[in-house]
Amino acid sequence: MKKIFLLTLILGMFCGCGISEGGSELRIRIESGDSTIIYRLNDSSAARDLWNQLPIETEIENYGSNEKIFHPNRKLDTRNTNLAEPKIETLGYFEPWNNVVLYYGNFEKYPGLYSLGEIVSGFESIPKLHGKIKISRENLK
Repeated sequence: MKKIFLLTLILGMFCGCGISEGGSELRIRIESGDSTIIYRLNDSSAARDLWNQLPIETEIENYGSNEKIFHPNRKLDTRNTNLAEPKIETLGYFEPWNNVVLYYGNFEKYPGLYSLGEIVSGFESIPKLHGKIKISRENLK
């Protein structure tokens, strides 16, 4: 029985699961007009720091042809946060410029670019985002 528990604990650490609060994974909702995008946060200090700053209302900006960015209220704590792997549906944090990044196109691994989570729904809406957005905690039922 102890071996099964230990194995379950170890697998849980490496499964890429999102962080949770009260047994539910942490998700954020990004809204602009009639567009809604949901991300599942990973288990990192930066993701938890973003979660703790919510809700945020700010401007979304285009950056290049593959990403949208916004600025959290303050810099995120990147201790215990992995660098982002090049995966299109990544929610990232570019520490040098204090940008949260919503990727919808290919990108390369870059120093200072950390992973916050991955998209759950609304991927097709990312390129259409513009103007004021609202970032809030997603309530799971």
